[in-house]
Amino acid sequence: MAMSRIDIMDQLAKKADSLGYQWVGCDWSGAQTNVTLRIYIDHVDGVNIDQCASVSRELSTLLDVLDAIPYRYVLQVSSPGVQRPLFTAEHFSEQLGKQVKIKLVNADDLGRRQFQGQIDSVDEGVISLTSIDGESIIIEHADIAKAVLAVDVTR
Repeated sequence: MAMSRIDIMDQLAKKADSLGYQWVGCDWSGAQTNVTLRIYIDHVDGVNIDQCASVSRELSTLLDVLDAIPYRYVLQVSSPGVQRPLFTAEHFSEQLGKQVKIKLVNADDLGRRQFQGQIDSVDEGVISLTSIDGESIIIEHADIAKAVLAVDVTR
């Protein structure tokens, strides 16, 4: 029986932690014949490409031992970078006051799926933003398909 994605992520997160890295999160893309598993790690001193390669080797070995993914996949390990992905409500809380781009799983009542704004508050999984034009936006964390910090190109 194949492991669930949640079980796989839990195992990978534990391994990354045991190696001294913070598990930021992961995303899966593609179909079962061409899957990319992108894992984001961080460290108090930052993460360089050699560290990503080392963690990638360790996580790849773990996936092989667990025989966790029964089809072909590509594993990528990366630092969160400037467009840091936000996977959890806690990630949003850590970035209060910063600009974020959000894509919803389903369109809202006005047919919109994409939003950008400043994170004003996070309360019990509800994220409040103020858009660039001053609109107040309320989004349930569970409705988010993808979220990243927006790069400020004005500086």
